Amino acid sequence: MGENEISYFDEQTETAIEDVVKSLEEVNVKAAGHERANVLRQVDNNIKQAKKNMHNYRLELRRLQEPYKTMYDKKYKDHDAKLKELEAQYRRAKSAKETVQQETEEPEPENAQQVLQTAMSVQDESKASIQRTLRVVNETEGIAEGIQETLHVQTEKIQEIDEDLKELEGELKRASRDIQWFVRTARTDKCLITLFGLIVLCVAFIIIWQIWGPKEDGPAQPPIAVAGPAPPAE
Repeated sequence: MGENEISYFDEQTETAIEDVVKSLEEVNVKAAGHERANVLRQVDNNIKQAKKNMHNYRLELRRLQEPYKTMYDKKYKDHDAKLKELEAQYRRAKSAKETVQQETEEPEPENAQQVLQTAMSVQDESKASIQRTLRVVNETEGIAEGIQETLHVQTEKIQEIDEDLKELEGELKRASRDIQWFVRTARTDKCLITLFGLIVLCVAFIIIWQIWGPKEDGPAQPPIAVAGPAPPAE
């Protein structure tokens, strides 16, 4: 199956190259004129078709296995070399055609009126171009003035913001100093409150001790004599 497909592309490529050769031979016959131009266009189309066939040939050649791959690879290289040679001949023929046209072309005669009209047309176009340029310049100047005014307004706003930031910075510094003073005051008040609490606790402890603490005994009192009946006399 692979051999049949590669054989088909080989035949198509060979046929396309033969068409290029025939069309180039016709170019050599046609010296100049529209017929030569038409033949050159046909040569260009044939070369494009041959390249397309060569592309398909190369894709199918990649999938081909030995021993056919070596054989058809050699044929592909031969076709490629032949097609490159034909392309070089086509370029030379096309270049020769352009040279002949330049040599055979003659300038068409123009009278003074046509020259004058052409000059006036060019002058009118130049004036219109200058007017367009001036209009663009004026528009650009207007845009530049608007941008300058906008920049001025933005600059003033930035300055105002900068002043506000400076004032805010001063307020923050004052607030920081106030906070520091409050912290120091709070610490002092805390120490005083703690000291006052300790004094209150000491006083309360003394009062409680005086009320509920153990009492000391006073000096010993002599016993009181109790009168009883007198002893009998002897």
